[in-house]
Amino acid sequence: MLILNILFQVTFIFTPAFSQIDITIYNQGRALINEIREVNLEQKGKQSLLIQGIPNTADPSSINLLSDNIQFISKEFLKKPITNQSLLNASIGKEIELVKYNEEGNISFSIMGKLISNINLPVFEIDEKVVIDPPYSYRFDSIPRGISDYPYMNCVIQSKSRKSEYHLSYITTGLNWEAEYSLRLISEKMCDLEGWYSIRNDLNLRYENADISLVSGQVNFEKQARSSGYSHQRKANAMSYSSNMPPP
Repeated sequence: MLILNILFQVTFIFTPAFSQIDITIYNQGRALINEIREVNLEQKGKQSLLIQGIPNTADPSSINLLSDNIQFISKEFLKKPITNQSLLNASIGKEIELVKYNEEGNISFSIMGKLISNINLPVFEIDEKVVIDPPYSYRFDSIPRGISDYPYMNCVIQSKSRKSEYHLSYITTGLNWEAEYSLRLISEKMCDLEGWYSIRNDLNLRYENADISLVSGQVNFEKQARSSGYSHQRKANAMSYSSNMPPP
């Protein structure tokens, strides 16, 4: 097995406070991400913590959260991308602007309707009438809370202090590397060997000042995920996966 240690410049689109990032990239199209993040909480004690900056391709079953000062009581992996369906589901019981556009792309008609159901087709109450799947486009004032193109962790925690650190690790696809070599014979007994590598990042996330290791060979990722936490072991809380529950 070949392991190369390098320093690589990267930055997250999200802006959590990182104190350390270690990335191990395997030539099987996967990577193990280890992060130590800083968090400033509003108070000590029991509360909710929203953890963002996780790629879409992260394996939910590989996610580990550990901390000396924070007890993770519950952990929920939420993945609700911005789609027409998710926007409507988050707006049930609310007023939505229904519009029509003319050929120039300007609004030619507008009316407010209350969305009362969205099981198979959207059902609105408009002018005290029930209308099923009206022939309009929808206009939303903002993206509802809990909907994002990136997944996130919704955690209930017990914290000993307001300022703490926690360790986040997971396995993801979307990172890969490859190497090329050039051998030049100088004589019958001497040669020059040059090698270079390239890293491909398809995560739509950037990293900054990450320590990166490149690994060649077959890896048991299930075993790797279990051993990616701190050197001391902690009892992990059960983590649930949900695609339709917004954070509190």
